[in-house]
Amino acid sequence: MGRSLVKAVLSHGDQCTAVGRTLEHTLDQMNGWHDNCLGALCDIRVRETVDEVFEKTIQHFGGFDVIAMYVNCETPV
Repeated sequence: MGRSLVKAVLSHGDQCTAVGRTLEHTLDQMNGWHDNCLGALCDIRVRETVDEVFEKTIQHFGGFDVIAMYVNCETPV
């Protein structure tokens, strides 16, 4: 669902930050999707990583208008 949201945002010409989970993705996997897309990593359990994503987004784009979060709460087997 998260990738679909990013694709929809980009298809309208908007800018976005795509955030992957630190335990499942690498920064290389999150970057290079689109010129209007900033890739980042975050562990929502660690406040500093969340703050870092906001700071990087503001530095890169000058701010943000909307925050949309999709969190898969499924427990891995």
